[in-house]
Amino acid sequence: MSTLKNNAKIAIIGGGVSGVTTALYLSHLGFHVTLFEQEKSLVCGPPFCHLHAGGNLYPDISDAQCVTLLKQSIDFLRFYPHVVDYRPTVIALPTYCTNHTANLLPRLKLLQKTYAKLIEKDEANEVLGKSEEYFKLYSHDTLKNLSKKTTPQQPQSADDWMIPVAKEITYDKVQFPLILVQEYGLNLFRLAASASLALDTLDNVTLHYQSKVTD
Repeated sequence: MSTLKNNAKIAIIGGGVSGVTTALYLSHLGFHVTLFEQEKSLVCGPPFCHLHAGGNLYPDISDAQCVTLLKQSIDFLRFYPHVVDYRPTVIALPTYCTNHTANLLPRLKLLQKTYAKLIEKDEANEVLGKSEEYFKLYSHDTLKNLSKKTTPQQPQSADDWMIPVAKEITYDKVQFPLILVQEYGLNLFRLAASASLALDTLDNVTLHYQSKVTD
C-alpha cells in the first residue's frame, strides 16, 4: 500500500470546498496530488454560508437526510474547526405558515438524540456544544423578559443570542415557541486562506491556478 501511495498520482479538478478537502486528505495519506482551479485562488464561492447541522431549515427533506447532514456537518467541523462562526440559528415561522413549530420538535429531538450518541461514540464529535443544548425553545413570555435586558457585546449563552431577536421581532407575526438551534455559520474566507497555506507547504501537492481542464 505504501508503494502504491508513493507512486500514485491523482488529479483533482476544481478547488472548491470539496476539491481542497480531498486534496488535503489524500496528500496526508501520502498520495501525489495535482489540483486544477480555473480561478485565481481556491474556494471562490460566496464568502459566508450556513452549516446545516441537521437541516432544520429544510422541513421537506426526510429525517434520514437530516441525520446525514448532521453527521457530515460534524465531520466538516472536525476537519475545519477554525472556519466556524459560532452563532446559532433561530427558527421563527410566520403566523400565516401552514406548518407549525410544534411539528419540528420530533425531528429536533431525533437529531439531539443522534448527536448525543455520536458524542458517546467519540468525544471529539462534540463540536456543536452539549447535546442537551442542541436546541432550545422560547415562549412569548420568555422572549418578552429577554427583550428588557441589555444586548451583550459578546454573547455567551443561548439566552444572550436571543436578546436582540426578542427586541426586534414583531410578536403578533410569528408562531411560538421560537427555536434556537446550534447550526452555525461558516467563514469561507478563512477556509480558503488556511487551505491555500496548508497545500502550499506540502511537497506532494501541485497547485495550478487559472487552469481549465477541457478534456
